[in-house]
Amino acid sequence: MEIHKIAHNKLVGGAVLAALSALIMYVSIPIIPGFTFLKLDISDVIIVIAFFAYGYSTGLLTAFCKILLHWVLTGMNVTSLIGDFSAFLSTIAFVLPLVYFWKKDRYHLTALLMATLCLTAVMSIANYFFVMPLYMKVLNFNINMPISRYVAIGVIPFNLIKGIVLSLISILIVKHLRG
Repeated sequence: MEIHKIAHNKLVGGAVLAALSALIMYVSIPIIPGFTFLKLDISDVIIVIAFFAYGYSTGLLTAFCKILLHWVLTGMNVTSLIGDFSAFLSTIAFVLPLVYFWKKDRYHLTALLMATLCLTAVMSIANYFFVMPLYMKVLNFNINMPISRYVAIGVIPFNLIKGIVLSLISILIVKHLRG
């Protein structure tokens, strides 16, 4: 019976955190001039909490439910699907290295650095090969520059800043929650 209670608590906790994280996605700000569609939100911090509180499987499920809920609430269109897939990829690229490397370093600098670098690398590759070409095709969107330049002056700085901000907030919250 105790195993069922633990599973139930993980399920309910993950669902609550997914809903909270999906709501926080609506509070976002552009941080790179000229790239106002690249917006920073701190919803990934809630996913970090889910990973530390409930483990990898519930953390991944929470991240997926956050994105699914956000996609449903934003109209379930192709544009939202591309953006939400990108957001899911971004979440996983940041959170998995952070959680994995957390215990490797007393001050957690390795975790913060690896999470930020992984986020930046994954999103740079994804934007170059998938996200931006898909947006350009589906929306007939033109960025008025080569995709490589867009990645170099928009995506890379954005994700470095995002990684640093998420890292700082995550370390403060996780250290506080763990006592």
